[in-house]
Amino acid sequence: MDKDMVEVSVQVEVMDLFFFMFQHTYRSISGICGVLFSVAAFFVLLWTWGTVSTSYMVLLAVCSVLFTVINPIMLFVKAAKQAALNPSVKTPTVYFFGEKEFVMKQGKEEASAQYSSLYRIRNTKRYIYLYGTANRANIISKKQLGTQAQRVTELVMNGFHQ
Repeated sequence: MDKDMVEVSVQVEVMDLFFFMFQHTYRSISGICGVLFSVAAFFVLLWTWGTVSTSYMVLLAVCSVLFTVINPIMLFVKAAKQAALNPSVKTPTVYFFGEKEFVMKQGKEEASAQYSSLYRIRNTKRYIYLYGTANRANIISKKQLGTQAQRVTELVMNGFHQ
């Protein structure tokens, strides 16, 4: 390990998992189609209000909240359950970020990877997602990085684009 690496400790929280699941779900084609379906059902409900049977209006109401209210609640429950039951989420991960690679330590486990070997990196306002595969990512909260957030972001993004 390089002595010039930036060391940070990150504890994944329920809201971190929820935001990851939410963005992962709703940035996909199926997520977008689901929201469009719910919005369309809502407009059909408004347009046909009082002119169709009550059971049809209830069905349209359920369809209109399915992807806009019910699914986000289900994602939150899933994130809370995962945070409570998954030992790898319960334990903080210590990251060491260098110019070309990063090292992760969690308990007795240790792994390292080159930025260039990652599937992709997604840098948002609140998080850095280091994707090892299309569906799995390390969630790094910039809030937990504190004053080192800018430096870590630079190392990760520069290392990935080399």
